[in-house]
Parts: sequence; C-alpha cells; structure tokens
Amino acid sequence: TEISCIYNDKTRLATFTVPHFSQYVVGVNTAWVNPYSDLNESNTYYDAIKFVTNNNLMQGVSLTEFSPDAILTRGMIVTILYRIEKEPLTVKTLLFSDVAEGMWYTNAVYWAADKNIVNGYDGKFHPNDTLTREQMTAILYRYSTYKKYDVTKAGDLSSYTEKPSAWAQVSVSWAVAEGLLTSNDGSFNLQGDITRGQIASVLKKFIENNAR
Repeated sequence: TEISCIYNDKTRLATFTVPHFSQYVVGVNTAWVNPYSDLNESNTYYDAIKFVTNNNLMQGVSLTEFSPDAILTRGMIVTILYRIEKEPLTVKTLLFSDVAEGMWYTNAVYWAADKNIVNGYDGKFHPNDTLTREQMTAILYRYSTYKKYDVTKAGDLSSYTEKPSAWAQVSVSWAVAEGLLTSNDGSFNLQGDITRGQIASVLKKFIENNAR
C-alpha cells in the first residue's frame, strides 16, 4: 500500500502517518517535471509550488497553468488544509446556504467548520471571497491549535508601521515569529489579498516548521 509522505529538505526527514504497524520502505519519486507554462525556475515561488504540487496540497488551475498570481479564496484555503489532513470523513454540523453539495470545496468547508478552523457569517461561508493576509494567519493559527502544534511563539510587532486588526493580533504575532509573514519595508500588507504563489511559500514554511 502506497502512503504519501512529506519530505523536509532541511532535516532530511520524511514524515507520514501509517494505518497500522508493519514494515515500510521510503521511496523517492523521479525528478519533478514542471508542467506549468506560467512557472519557471527564476520565479520566486518555484520551489514552493513544486513542494505543494508534489505533496498534492495544491493543483494547477489547468493541466498547464498554476496561476501563481491569482488571488486565494476562502474555499481554496480550507481545501488545502483538508488535503493536508488526507481528506477525512466530514461531519455536517454547520450548514451554509451558499455551500451546495458536490462542489469541490464542500467537504473541506464542512470539515473546517466542524473543527472550528473557519466560521461563516450571515448563515453563509462565502467560499469565493478573497482571503487577506491577516485572515490567512488566523486560519492557520486555528488549524495549528486544532493540531496541538506549539502556538506560543510571539513576534514583536512594535517596529512595523501596519498594525493588525484586534482579532488578528495574536495570530499575526505568531505568524511573524514562525516566519510565515515577512516584510522588507516595515509593512505586512495585512489587508491585502494573498496569491496562490504566496500561500504556496507559506505552506512550505509552515509544514517544514512543524516537521521538526
């Protein structure tokens, strides 16, 4: 039985979850062949997109395009986290009027809502709404709490010109401490949208941090 695993380049360790005790062999995939016409090795997100593609966390918008500059949506982020969890069976404890059965994000939304990783408002989930950078930190912080990862680290935000919303203060500080948010000009652009390429970089760092 083949079991997917995540390889950490820094620690050189492969992590995976087994269904039962047995003997397992860690294999190596052949060299990655970049299928995306809108991605080349000079792209800032090349290694991150290779990582999320190899680990089946994100897919291209088509067979030949990844669309790294496209804006991430709420439906996309919960689907990514759902894939990290190997798409477990879902419990429909919360029903959203704008989440129809059979959509590509349906099970992911139900799972994330059940685990208190995301919430809706006005009886809706708004899966097609874009995701800001501070909203992204809040979702990853809640997911980390659900996974019982260490979320005690806190970065010093006093030197940055932009301050997070009150509800995102803790998650932004944590994300800075974890290296998930960086800034070269004193601002994190917290109210700005996050792109598919950017979230790929965040995910690579996030997964490597928690594989230590």
